[in-house]
Amino acid sequence: MAGSNEVLDTINKLIREEHGMPVKAESLLKDSGVDSFGFTMIIAELDSKYGCFDNEWFNNNVNAELTVRTILDRVEECK
Repeated sequence: MAGSNEVLDTINKLIREEHGMPVKAESLLKDSGVDSFGFTMIIAELDSKYGCFDNEWFNNNVNAELTVRTILDRVEECK
């Protein structure tokens, strides 16, 4: 399974595709400048790759205070 650095690289790649700015693990996802549709696309792509982000997780976690660390921890939990 992927390590945190690989997942962070994937997140930043997806953020760039949504025309956002790269983030660090302790950043809020909103710090990337990506809009809510972009957030949805990023999580959908991450779910496609890692299989960790079902609708329940998405509905409970995707908000203005979502941190990149929360995403990294979720992928780690799925190992």
